[in-house]
Amino acid sequence: MAGTRILVRSITILAVVLGLVAAAPAWAQTGGLKGKVVDAENKPVDGATITLLQVDTNSKFTLKSKKGEFMQIGLPPGNYTVTAEKDGLKQTSNIRVGLDIADITVSLKP
Repeated sequence: MAGTRILVRSITILAVVLGLVAAAPAWAQTGGLKGKVVDAENKPVDGATITLLQVDTNSKFTLKSKKGEFMQIGLPPGNYTVTAEKDGLKQTSNIRVGLDIADITVSLKP
């Protein structure tokens, strides 16, 4: 009886561990993008709308800058078009996001 309990408990623990190991690569298959939005004088632009468009799939992510900074994690790797907009000013840049955190600075100039 005790041997059966130990065997069942061991199999349960093994199944949980294998499940976690199998799921780990799925967690690691995303990257991120952090950046700054600055004006012509290189000052941070607060409240700019940032649009990240994945070129291959047309997936779109939208966020706002805070004190000129923004960050989006959980992005599928690929090529992105990054557009920053505020007060009629708009700037677009292209960047490749891998399995790490890419970094970009966007300048809004008239």
